[in-house]
Amino acid sequence: AITQEEGAVRVRYQLQDDEASRVLWPHAFVATMEFLLGKDLQLEFSVRNTGDTALTFSFALHSYFPVRDIRQCRVTGLEETGFIDQLQDNARCPAEQQPIRFERETDRIYTGASGRYDIHDEATGRRIHITAPDCRSAIVWNPWQDKTARLADMAPEAWEGMVCVECGNVGPDEVRLEPGEIRRFRLHLEQSFHTLTGN
Repeated sequence: AITQEEGAVRVRYQLQDDEASRVLWPHAFVATMEFLLGKDLQLEFSVRNTGDTALTFSFALHSYFPVRDIRQCRVTGLEETGFIDQLQDNARCPAEQQPIRFERETDRIYTGASGRYDIHDEATGRRIHITAPDCRSAIVWNPWQDKTARLADMAPEAWEGMVCVECGNVGPDEVRLEPGEIRRFRLHLEQSFHTLTGN
């Protein structure tokens, strides 16, 4: 469904289980994704358990953000949060107490996170504000040069101009739904610009 609102467009997708889906995942559900597209982006993902037994699920909202140069990018809001390093056999690592900067391939799952992060694109002065209060996990990813060369769906230089900060609930943050229960997960994205200083 698509509806026009003052200064925005609302787009709503819905998926309900059927015979084909139950072969892959044997649960009864209705999943809805709703976007409100205006000067900023608001997203709501909801899942309702329409069956008669409890179910658990995990998800991540795969957000790819453009930046001028990943080497001049930092992510704040996860300084106090430990993470799982998927490049080190899923080793659990303590909080680093500093913003995330990118110098090599990065693939981390932060669990028990706050749901409030900022992407600082230092080359342009742009800041992307991420608010996802219902999401306890954050996946931070950049494939860097060697991994990108092995990915068929990315141009060789694409790693330089993107970063993923994906909000969701995975691993120890997975979601349990009792019969008839519904859960909603909100994501709000907005941006601001700051004056660059120096040369």
